[in-house]
Amino acid sequence: MSKIFRPGSLSLQLAAAVVTLSVWSAPSAMADGGYGGQIEVSAKARAQLDAARKEVISKYGTPEKARAAGWRRPNSSTPTMGEHWGNRDLLDSPDLDPSKPEVLMFAPLQGELKLVGASWIKRQPKEDPVPDLFDGMEAMWHRHDAEDPLNRALADVARTEGGPRRTSADGIVMNHLWFIPAQDGEFTGHNHWLPFMDAGLPIPPDSVKGELLGQAALALGEVNGSAFIVTGTYDALPKAAQEEVDELRSEIEALVPDYLASHQADDRSTMVAVLGEMGAFWTDIRAIHSRELSPERAKLLDVAYGNMLSGHEHSPGGHP
Repeated sequence: MSKIFRPGSLSLQLAAAVVTLSVWSAPSAMADGGYGGQIEVSAKARAQLDAARKEVISKYGTPEKARAAGWRRPNSSTPTMGEHWGNRDLLDSPDLDPSKPEVLMFAPLQGELKLVGASWIKRQPKEDPVPDLFDGMEAMWHRHDAEDPLNRALADVARTEGGPRRTSADGIVMNHLWFIPAQDGEFTGHNHWLPFMDAGLPIPPDSVKGELLGQAALALGEVNGSAFIVTGTYDALPKAAQEEVDELRSEIEALVPDYLASHQADDRSTMVAVLGEMGAFWTDIRAIHSRELSPERAKLLDVAYGNMLSGHEHSPGGHP
């Protein structure tokens, strides 16, 4: 299945990006942090965030610059977060530096890895207050520990398959700061607009949100095929099931011209219907996963995709 490239649609995408970035540069704003509440950004915090973003992009804005400075590419990624490149020296240090995030978020945009965000991480006891990295921005942080549903699901897979249990996400606090537009603002957990950008498609209007947007985004993630969770899950399926998935991916890709036409005509009702069809085909793909994979693997995917759908770091299902 080829990736979707629609260069003619990029002007709409870039226009949306310019509008969003102009909002980001405002002195004070209320931004949805992707965690179910509003985060107030003071003028001082705005200046700090913008300065950090500018310096990080300038110094580490390409994969080559990031590698040279100590960040390493992971073997995992999702359609709505991209890749979390970690810097071991920074992750092992107790200190935080706004200009040196522990994790750089790279994601494929039309086949090329781009720096799309950053994450600051600190390992600390649960009772400790979150770091005061940016003025008054305590609400942008969230915590991970061994009781996270995803960590529990990973432990179940490790137990049944004999692999090591992941502990790197136990007892940490972290945040996300997006450098590209995201449906819930710069502190969004999972970016549902990212798969549209990866495919070279215009992002949906703000009125398209929630499960409709999330399922359509993950449907495009299946067609894009640039996230490890997509390719790894596909490779784990038997050939007959892969052929079923291929047919459903073709159905999703066949809807792209209708999405583009409805977007260009600003036909919201048709657009919603088309995105709903994409999401329905993706739901069928997920049913194949559940049918073919072990109960532990199926549960792990339920947790991971549950978070991706919610757009939040801590949905009822866990953290991917």
